[in-house]
Amino acid sequence: MTQQTRQEAVDKQTIRECERRLSEIPADREAARQAGDIETLDDLEEEEKQINDYLDKARDVRGGSRPLADSQRSMFNSVKQAIDRAMKKIASAQPPLPKLHEHLSKALDSANGVFEYRPAPSVPVWEL
Repeated sequence: MTQQTRQEAVDKQTIRECERRLSEIPADREAARQAGDIETLDDLEEEEKQINDYLDKARDVRGGSRPLADSQRSMFNSVKQAIDRAMKKIASAQPPLPKLHEHLSKALDSANGVFEYRPAPSVPVWEL
């Protein structure tokens, strides 16, 4: 029986680089503030937010790197929720789209953590 090794979603070097950049942003922000560069201030604020969001998703509660499986599960759940939202919109669309909803309900499958589109052998030709 082979032993699986823990694969991290983000390597330690990437985390260090993110943390290094976060430590540089305050000085960059101060320089932009002194120069009156509002656009750069906005860009730095957005960059800082994106890095923090990235690190929050990449780290576990203790600050270590989250296992890749957690990231995969999270991505799977995000895609599944997006498909579910789209299916609800199709179901309540005006004008109604019952045939499309029925077709997609039967053809989309997410068994075993993999998304597949498997239409019935005789898929109708869609005309707009």
